[in-house]
Amino acid sequence: MESFKLFFRFNCGNMWGLGHLYRNLALMQEMTLRGFVCEALINDVDAAKNMLKEKGVKYRLLSKELETADELLEVIKGSGSQRNPIGLVIDRLNTEKGYMDILLNHGLKVICYDNYDKSALEAKLLINTRKLLVGNVIPEYSGPAYQLLRNEVLEYAKRDKKIKEVGKKVFVHFGGTDPLHILDMAYDVCSNLKEYQFIYVAGKGAENRNELFLQTPENFTELLYEADAAIISGGVTMYEAAALGIPMLLINQNEDQKLAAGIFEKEMKAVNLGLLSETSPAKLRKSLVDLMKDVKYRKTMSLLGKKFVDGKGLNRVCDIIEKVFT
Repeated sequence: MESFKLFFRFNCGNMWGLGHLYRNLALMQEMTLRGFVCEALINDVDAAKNMLKEKGVKYRLLSKELETADELLEVIKGSGSQRNPIGLVIDRLNTEKGYMDILLNHGLKVICYDNYDKSALEAKLLINTRKLLVGNVIPEYSGPAYQLLRNEVLEYAKRDKKIKEVGKKVFVHFGGTDPLHILDMAYDVCSNLKEYQFIYVAGKGAENRNELFLQTPENFTELLYEADAAIISGGVTMYEAAALGIPMLLINQNEDQKLAAGIFEKEMKAVNLGLLSETSPAKLRKSLVDLMKDVKYRKTMSLLGKKFVDGKGLNRVCDIIEKVFT
């Protein structure tokens, strides 16, 4: 097969967090193994640049998070790629019709990932991690079956998760950047609950203001897997925790995460406390204590989570993309 070029457009940092980076990195690494030439198109965020360099993935920078289609095409043109066809994977909420029309008129094979604007229906492929209406249809490839998880998560997801009668260990993490500093609030609440052991993890792009917080440890997935429960946000870590069978409480950074958390509340009985502005220290404390005391509830949540996010999304998505070029 000819070695086709795939560009991956995603944002990192600020309210975007680093989840888009981790899942696109997993996708680029797998597509590279399948013979594709992959390059990232990102906004200028040090944590993302450093990780892509570390993994040997080429990238090009855009001057802003929400560029025009013409600006994106200029960056692609500047890469000097002469490969045909050129594919573009867009993992960015949410495109507009004019933006999509310009890209398609230039002959790009556009693949939209997690895009809920009806303009995404014009793309060659639309793959979403939530089974929701886009325009007036639910796309064929929709739901958590298409969530991209890191390889180390996939390895731990193969293991059975034993839910202890008496849970003690709680994993606390609010994404790669934690722009609302929810970790600080959670620490203030949890530090007074001496009967539990808390593992506080700050993200790679987050400001670490407490020496007790681990800064993106190498054994992140191991720590999450070994926990009896997790206090997290409704981003990529929520999908990872579900795949590992970890009972969870959710406090969300934004409305998009709140929407995703609501789906997990319905499908796997996750405890969804809504937005940070909608919860309180007292509510978090009571919700955690209630969850840790209820082993039957934690067992149910664990089983439903592993069923809801089966960990096979990376191969599914790669197979679908590969068919476009073969």
